[in-house]
Amino acid sequence: MYVKHSQLKLNYSDSDKIWRYIDLNKFKSLIKTSSLFFCRADKFHDDKWEGVFPIRMIQKFELDKKAYPSSNGSTYTACEWQIQKEARSHLINCWHANKSESFAMWKIYSKPNEPSIAIQSTIGRLKLSFNMTKERIWIGEVEYIDFKNWEPQNRFFNVGTPSILKAFFLKWNYFAYENEIRAIINKSYQKHKSEKGIFIKVNLSELIENIYLSSDFNQVDEKKISGLIEKYSYPFPIKKSDLGIRLYM
Repeated sequence: MYVKHSQLKLNYSDSDKIWRYIDLNKFKSLIKTSSLFFCRADKFHDDKWEGVFPIRMIQKFELDKKAYPSSNGSTYTACEWQIQKEARSHLINCWHANKSESFAMWKIYSKPNEPSIAIQSTIGRLKLSFNMTKERIWIGEVEYIDFKNWEPQNRFFNVGTPSILKAFFLKWNYFAYENEIRAIINKSYQKHKSEKGIFIKVNLSELIENIYLSSDFNQVDEKKISGLIEKYSYPFPIKKSDLGIRLYM
């Protein structure tokens, strides 16, 4: 279930809209399994800094120098432990915060010449959708920073050791257009042992407010989506994306 975390920033109200852009196969999996996929942090190949401590944090705490023994008999610096151990134990599900559709998100998460779908939810709906799982799930917004020069103002930087969790809510400012909201699970790799991530059961009726179809959906594909939703007795409104629709001739 959703658990509030004091160190995570979330300056959104429960009514604020969030979006998840997915391809047709992932949508079918979502409807059939009622499950969201949480990806291991070390499997996000588009960002090599995923879960890495900012440079000034590394310097202040000497995270790349001090080594500590582990239960497996090896020694690790904090940086090595974060990358080799914590990154595969932190599992992430990503959303885009926006009042309306995003052209950039459609482009990034759509496959060429294939229809795609946007799931529109809200912060509050996302929280409630996790009530049926026993996993502890934190939700926060990503902070976009300069990893070379950034120094945080809040207390997690000013205590004896930095927050491991907080590092998974920091990204390079180059990604600021994502307006990302993250749901994260911290589950030992020895417990989940997944190569890519895990599926978490959710209440889809709570989660989904609207379903948006990309502008390249044809009537046949639209009927398939409608049929799939009806088969599982969901009442989700289906809307066609405004992007790509010609408003006049």
